[in-house]
Amino acid sequence: MKSSFLLLLGLIFSSFLLFLHLSALKHFMYWSTPWFDVFVHSIAGVSVAFLFLSLFSLLSNRKHYSGLRVFSITCFATLLVSIGWEVFEFSNGLALNQWLGYWPDTISDISSGVLGASVCSVCVIFFLRKTYE
Repeated sequence: MKSSFLLLLGLIFSSFLLFLHLSALKHFMYWSTPWFDVFVHSIAGVSVAFLFLSLFSLLSNRKHYSGLRVFSITCFATLLVSIGWEVFEFSNGLALNQWLGYWPDTISDISSGVLGASVCSVCVIFFLRKTYE
């Protein structure tokens, strides 16, 4: 898969993520709709996965990688970005209920991001298999 196509998909999902986030802040959706935060973090995982895959395919010198390697590297990269984001939220006071409900929310946010990246990488692997058959 071309890195420019993956980059385009990453930018599209990132733009969609920005739209969701700004709309959610304006309409208080993070506080009024319990599942919305999970959805936003899942879309963020998809965005990170596409952006990382585009960077990975641009920097690698191989044309083909195993599906397991693509899946593992993408999920691990998204896990690192998700943990970094949660540390950023906590250190800047952006996390709600920093002491009482912080850990369940953090685990949910990280899991949602990695789940989004997992779905993204499985779709990319499936597309690559169909392309090279």
